[in-house]
Amino acid sequence: MPHHLGTSLEGRRSPPVAATPVLEPGTKIRSHSTPGNVPTTSGTVMAMQVSATKETCAVSSMCVYRAPTVFDQDEDGTVEVIDPNPPAELHEAVRSAARGCPTRSIHVE
Repeated sequence: MPHHLGTSLEGRRSPPVAATPVLEPGTKIRSHSTPGNVPTTSGTVMAMQVSATKETCAVSSMCVYRAPTVFDQDEDGTVEVIDPNPPAELHEAVRSAARGCPTRSIHVE
């Protein structure tokens, strides 16, 4: 039986967890060290491009609730993209907003 089985966990410490760095688009990284769910191509963090089709917007406001620093609404309530190139830490919120759009008016590239 290995020596660590059956022993007390007292006195043992987990190794410190390093903070995930925020990377700018174009930063080179190794594929095995990709932070979080940031998509990469050949080790380069990909920039996100966000757009919206105002003509099909149903004014549900879900995009604004999910990513308020990326989306807003005009005086009629239709979607406006206020940050077409959001930082990596907002990519998942933007994807969630696009998935939640009832008319699929939000486009992410």
